[in-house]
Amino acid sequence: MALTVDYKEGVLKDIRENPEVAREYYREAMKAIVNGDNEVANTMFRDLVNAGIGFQRLAKETGISAPNLHRALSVRGNPTMRTFGKIAASISAFLGFQTPMAVFS
Repeated sequence: MALTVDYKEGVLKDIRENPEVAREYYREAMKAIVNGDNEVANTMFRDLVNAGIGFQRLAKETGISAPNLHRALSVRGNPTMRTFGKIAASISAFLGFQTPMAVFS
């Protein structure tokens, strides 16, 4: 019998285990924001948080409570630019970027 991995768990595992996959995932999430696809961007940022930094650490770094971060990054979430900036900055630092926009350089 073949072993199967849930798609989402496979994505999170790839993000956790391969820094280049994580960076590319971040790049695509940023592109989704720029293109106005908030549902996709929120899902991707939530995946990055779950696979890496975690909501508790993100809450501590951003000064935004974990429940509010969960709401902001829900499929229907609509974070303010200030909240989004804090989230993106923390994730990018965790991934080793100097700034959130370094991904576009």
